Amino acid sequence: MGLTKLGWNAERDEQFAPHLAKGFVPARVAVEDKHFYRVWTAEAELSAQVTGKFIHESRRKFIRRSELSIPAGKAQPATSAASNGASIPDDVTVLLLDSIGELASLYQHADGAFVGGSLVEAGGHNILEPAAFGKIPVFGPSMENFAEMASRFVAAKAAVQVESPEDAGVAWIELLRDPERQRAMSETAKRLVDESRGATARAMEEIAKYLGPSA
Repeated sequence: MGLTKLGWNAERDEQFAPHLAKGFVPARVAVEDKHFYRVWTAEAELSAQVTGKFIHESRRKFIRRSELSIPAGKAQPATSAASNGASIPDDVTVLLLDSIGELASLYQHADGAFVGGSLVEAGGHNILEPAAFGKIPVFGPSMENFAEMASRFVAAKAAVQVESPEDAGVAWIELLRDPERQRAMSETAKRLVDESRGATARAMEEIAKYLGPSA
């Protein structure tokens, strides 16, 4: 069986949760011979409890990352969970990532990524993390913390900005149904990250010229 994961950082996007039950999240899309997992993040214990409550109320079976017997910082794709001594029941459809520093490494296994903190007025999170793996960032209207970056990605057709949870689901469905568009946007997202890294290196080189040689 193949594996597809749809991951997002939804720690503060509580309004997203009720829509799980309504089928707006595209894990509902019929893709033959694939098993879908949704990955939610909630690094603080209280957030994990609140998020878990929402997932439970959406009638989805979930498991917390802390319940898996994998060493911290070494989260693995679920396809290899058994070989790592972890067991994810077949009826589990949500992985609640209640750990710190593991989300970025999991993005590489995702087919879609919603970057949270953006459906509420929280300023958004870093879209470079999924984009670095060629994953198309989908995010809400509140991206004040990364406004320039978000505008650049949207303008380059390397990301999708939405206004609601329903729109996020529609965006994912459209991407999953259009592999050619998904491939083009994925390549652009990865290229923008690579260009950003190059710009940072060049800026550091210029700064170093004025600082002089180190002691």
